[in-house]
Amino acid sequence: MNVFQNQQKTGYEEMVSYGPRFYPQIKEMDAIYRFAGWTVDQMAADLETLIGKQFVMNMDAVQLMFYEQLFQLPVEGLSLEERRKQVYSYIYGNGKLSASKIAAFVTVLYGEDSVTAIAMEEGLEICILTAGLTDAAHQQLVSYLNRVLPAHISYDIIYENFMTGNIYTGALWHDTEILEVRQVVL
Repeated sequence: MNVFQNQQKTGYEEMVSYGPRFYPQIKEMDAIYRFAGWTVDQMAADLETLIGKQFVMNMDAVQLMFYEQLFQLPVEGLSLEERRKQVYSYIYGNGKLSASKIAAFVTVLYGEDSVTAIAMEEGLEICILTAGLTDAAHQQLVSYLNRVLPAHISYDIIYENFMTGNIYTGALWHDTEILEVRQVVL
């Protein structure tokens, strides 16, 4: 971010341009100009940083912590960039909500190939293939859905677990699904 547009000249060159032309030949004035120019460069850099931290995508960890505590966001295991995106989504929203965005969020929580179906009939139905229900991932998903879905849309989260095994059918052994468990969590 360049607020001050002072990249064409250094602070020293700026200071010299304001004074008489013979001042840089005087050692004392040249030292004063160099120090003043260095000070101007430092102030401009610090102000650029300060203004940049006002924008979520440029914030450092300390500034992000304030927003994470304000919104009560989980931050364990997230990189700085992921934390910025999370805070950004809470402040500015996510734009239009779609099945692909919900599927992407579920994939982050439960892993690849975890979303089996997302349907919208009477309400939103999300079917997730998982080895077991994890409370932390479930709480994050519920928190996300409560935040991004309009209040008039209800939703059901369906966890599907499959148990496979060998079945003897006369002369052949088959690998097949023995049991399918569907758990609807409200």
